Amino acid sequence: MQEPFITYKVFTDPALAVEFAEVLNQYSIPFKVEEDAYNFDPSYANHPLNKDYRLKIRQRDFTEANAAFENFFKGYVDSIDKNYYLYDFTDEELMEILAKPDEWGGLDYQLAQKILKNRGKEITARELDDFKKKRLEELKKPEKTEYTSIIMGYLCSLLLFPVGIFLGYMLLCAKKTLPDGQKIYAYSKTQRFHGELIMVISSAIFLLAFLRIFFFNKN
Repeated sequence: MQEPFITYKVFTDPALAVEFAEVLNQYSIPFKVEEDAYNFDPSYANHPLNKDYRLKIRQRDFTEANAAFENFFKGYVDSIDKNYYLYDFTDEELMEILAKPDEWGGLDYQLAQKILKNRGKEITARELDDFKKKRLEELKKPEKTEYTSIIMGYLCSLLLFPVGIFLGYMLLCAKKTLPDGQKIYAYSKTQRFHGELIMVISSAIFLLAFLRIFFFNKN
């Protein structure tokens, strides 16, 4: 069975998607660029702003792709103007970039290392690797859901069952992709249990409502 391609990066600019795809091509990393319409507006049909572009690769290639882009952006840091906003960051703020690279662009990640080095605080490759491992463990933790949201889900299952089905499905099935390509459930087992129960209640009420309307019209 052929390994599926999963989303690696999402762009709103097709030219940027092509530019990033070219980097993968240089490293012989298989990829796909898929156009995805996410906002239907009849008055602006096929308008480029109504679409995003998903750069997809195989899960096993995520680590290699990350390394490819790190090398790619290393070639740009020396040409960045000193007025670039990162030069105003404190050492602690720059360290935050290194600790959470998934929240920053590849260029900022490389430039943060250079600025710290110029300030006499060079970060070793081993330290960077430790940061990535720690961050990966943090991202593996389930997303937090307020109990008020779960209660709202149960209320919707009773009063607005279509919404209840949607909310239950999201709690039960939502997944997130980690920087190394792993896809894991976004919510804990307890949260997913509530999601499943909300879906069951919503579906049952939907079925009862349908049967009631069906027999009422029949009679």
